[in-house]
Amino acid sequence: MRSSHKGLALERQLRPFSARRLTFFTGVSLFGVGVVAPILMRTTHRTVEEAAQLDRPISVVITAYREAGIIGDTVARLCEQLKNAAEVDARIIVVASDHETADAAEAAGATTLRVPREGKARALNRGVEAATGKLVVLTDANASLGDGWPARVREGLKHAHLISGVKHETGGAEQAFWQLERLIKSSKVSSASRVESLSVVGELLAFRSEDFAPFERDHLSDDLALAASFDRRGKRVLIDRALVALEPATTGVAQWERRIRIAEGQYREVLPRLRDYVATPAGRTYLVHKMYRLTVGVFGFWLAILSLLVARSPWSMVVVPLLVGGSVAHYTRAPGRGGQLLTTLSTAVSLQVVPIVSLSRLFRSRNRAKEPGWKKVAR
Repeated sequence: MRSSHKGLALERQLRPFSARRLTFFTGVSLFGVGVVAPILMRTTHRTVEEAAQLDRPISVVITAYREAGIIGDTVARLCEQLKNAAEVDARIIVVASDHETADAAEAAGATTLRVPREGKARALNRGVEAATGKLVVLTDANASLGDGWPARVREGLKHAHLISGVKHETGGAEQAFWQLERLIKSSKVSSASRVESLSVVGELLAFRSEDFAPFERDHLSDDLALAASFDRRGKRVLIDRALVALEPATTGVAQWERRIRIAEGQYREVLPRLRDYVATPAGRTYLVHKMYRLTVGVFGFWLAILSLLVARSPWSMVVVPLLVGGSVAHYTRAPGRGGQLLTTLSTAVSLQVVPIVSLSRLFRSRNRAKEPGWKKVAR
């Protein structure tokens, strides 16, 4: 009888432990799939019939606002690269929403379009319209494109209607994140240097001007919206790992807000059109690469955290929230301090908090008529 009571008591003790352990490992597994699956996912490779339509000049389009301090150097660098590539008829078009930026771009040799500040979508429309009949390359005022990009763009457009480069950030607290991104986009599982996906970067996009469908409204994630527009119209989107755009990292609260905007933009673009993304190879690759992490992956992370919170040890209800809050505080207020390990851990945790904040803002603003703006910092 005593043995029976002991057995029941032991069973009651093991049952919650086993449930917690199962919950923890389920959460970790769901989170881990978001890291491993994009690396292992195989991609297809096709050609584009319009490959012959490449014998035309390149026009680089930059939309800029309050970029007077850096636009001159960017234009001069692009001019030098185009000259070295023997792109004699190329030109750089800066769509500027303030006079200081326009003046600096003109002084460096760019063609400028002075427009009112009506959003990036309209600015892009104006820039591409000015490049009618050309090969259009979109980049940012603070981006540096790797040497040899003109020839690589022309080669890439033999295989795609929209070609994107990959982005590397210099400095900052997210080095581990960008190493993962490089690993995913340069996976040896795929022998092709170009991968079919909608995970494009706005710092380096190229297409034929006639393939562009003008934006009808502003988007929080305009690069994803552009790629999805090509994909929905049956046009091929590829990411070329050999096309590299470098950009100085943003840190602190500014990067935190930027991450929230990016996540909210992806939710807004993808969730209402999920069927469209599932229907195409590029869309499916994007869902595995990006959207899984923002949905199932983050759910798995917080499921694992929840399993720690319900542990019998009273410290877990205090220590775990403190660790999460401390990670966000370190990421936003003291990025890079305390060594690489602390920075990596605080960044990893903070990037799992970002989707929660993004979704909460999305739900609060679901009745908002227009996309939110942000305060632009002059550079």
